[in-house]
Amino acid sequence: MLHYMRMTFFAGLLLLPQAAISDPIFGPRTDYSAGAYPDKLAAGDIDGDGDVDLAVTDPVLHQITLLRNDGNGVFTFYDTLSLLGYYPSRAVITDLDSDGDNDLAVGDGGTVRIYENRGGGSLLFSDIVPLGGGRLMDLCAADFNNDDDIDLAAALTNGGDTLVQVFQDNDGSLIERYRKPADMYTRDLATGRFDNNISVDIATAYGGNMDGQVLLHLNNGLGYVTATHTLDLPSAPYFSVFAADFDNDDDLDLAASRYWSNVAYIALNDGDGIMTRHPYSLLCSQDPRMITGADFDRDDDIDIIAACDDSTMNYFDNIYNLGYPQFFSSRDCYPAGAIPIDIVVADFNGDTKPDAATANILDSSVSIFLNIFVIPGDANGDGGADVADAVSLVNFIFRGGPPPVSNEEGDANCDGVVNLADAVYLINYVFKGGPEPGCP
Repeated sequence: MLHYMRMTFFAGLLLLPQAAISDPIFGPRTDYSAGAYPDKLAAGDIDGDGDVDLAVTDPVLHQITLLRNDGNGVFTFYDTLSLLGYYPSRAVITDLDSDGDNDLAVGDGGTVRIYENRGGGSLLFSDIVPLGGGRLMDLCAADFNNDDDIDLAAALTNGGDTLVQVFQDNDGSLIERYRKPADMYTRDLATGRFDNNISVDIATAYGGNMDGQVLLHLNNGLGYVTATHTLDLPSAPYFSVFAADFDNDDDLDLAASRYWSNVAYIALNDGDGIMTRHPYSLLCSQDPRMITGADFDRDDDIDIIAACDDSTMNYFDNIYNLGYPQFFSSRDCYPAGAIPIDIVVADFNGDTKPDAATANILDSSVSIFLNIFVIPGDANGDGGADVADAVSLVNFIFRGGPPPVSNEEGDANCDGVVNLADAVYLINYVFKGGPEPGCP
């Protein structure tokens, strides 16, 4: 089902097409208590039950709050990890020791603390990696030196801004191997293969004052930066950066949130990681702190969400596939908790649709936004209603195959039940020009 679009002119400016209100992406949020000062979020399966849990850093209470997911996107308090004397600022959930369980890496000032998962979500402190002072602002995980082990990269600020990479040795120990000085306030990291070689590169958002920039650090294959490029963006305090292929040309582009300006930028990659193509801007409702994205409406392109200081989550629909040169529609605003300071994307309720979560500092909560976007007739969840969905329904009804993504999407004829009549309805629609799936 395509979004209905409208074009609006205001004060001589062209506003981009806006998604119709009848097609909301997210339902009303659900809030969960998360300590005193929920700062940053990490999403991953901690307890090994196949769904995505949350770890929430709290530098005020010196702890990590763990929220367990019941599989339906409903969270309950699971545990806290006390870090008395430390100030946890970022966490990463990943399988560091390659044993099939996700471990937890926590940045707490100038060190990274490792908590090994002993199975079932039992996290035990196992290692500490000193980073040489400064405050850790961000932490990410990837195989930076192509040895099939998960490494870590950390952004430090105060006392000399620095990008630090920590590699795994053959014995599994984590040791600092590379350190790159920076001359600006490092806030956020994003990883990806920006120059289309086999190595994982790093993008950094810098922004303490108005001289901030977004930089791209290209990896030589051994985990060391051999080239650094500054993106052609206005100087400003940039709070976050997010990597994705926005224009479907098979290379990674960048989105960056510019604080104090209500703007986020999209910089398009020309294929070699230089990002020389003209940037596009997104007008947010208020200062955007963090930005991320996913294909929320299942139309095969990456949409954007941003956590903004007016206590909303802004949604921007990528309309590249519809042929609009602006790439993104005007924003839709979803009320969040008070001052969302971080945002993550994951499928929290197992319906194959990406959901969102924000950490809200002023009301000490985490907000969960479940994706409710429906494509009637899209029983198999591939983004369209076609004969494959009819086959999927027949397989479900007569052979015990996978159920539809949701009852609303399996119910092609909108009679309130999912049965063989829906498969017949889809076949009639595809081959005989029958009515489009969905309610009138």
